[in-house]
Order: sequence, then C-alpha cells, then structure tokens
Amino acid sequence: GMSYMGTKIEKIEVIFLKESLFNLSKECRLGQSCEYKKREYKYQDNGQGSLEDFSGQEEIFVNGKNIYKLNYYGGLIS
Repeated sequence: GMSYMGTKIEKIEVIFLKESLFNLSKECRLGQSCEYKKREYKYQDNGQGSLEDFSGQEEIFVNGKNIYKLNYYGGLIS
C-alpha cells in the first residue's frame, strides 16, 4: 500500500514529472534517493527504507525555486 500528499502543479510540470519518473525508473526505486535535471527543471526524490516499509519526498525545482512537494509513505500489507 502507499499513501501520498502533495501540492498541485501545472501541466508543464506534470509532463516533466512523468519524464523524470520514466527516465529514473531503472535506477531509482522506493527507498532510494535520486535526481533528474533538464534545463531549468530539477526533480529530486529523497526516499528511505525498503519495499516492506518506505517513505520519502519528491520535489520539483524551477531555477532553484521549489514549485512542487509530495510526501509518500508505504510498505507491504500482509
């Protein structure tokens, strides 16, 4: 299971978020930290834990200014 809560973002940032997640999908898993940059945009995921119990925070920055933040929590349900 997983729960998350974050801020609303504009369409252009949604496109960048999807691109970031796609490009990081092979190297960044739940419980890890990673980042992706493209022009003035930077995506950052600060995760910790394992598949059994994880949490983290996603952020998007434009020219160094934070425009999006999402906190997530999750783990295996038995």
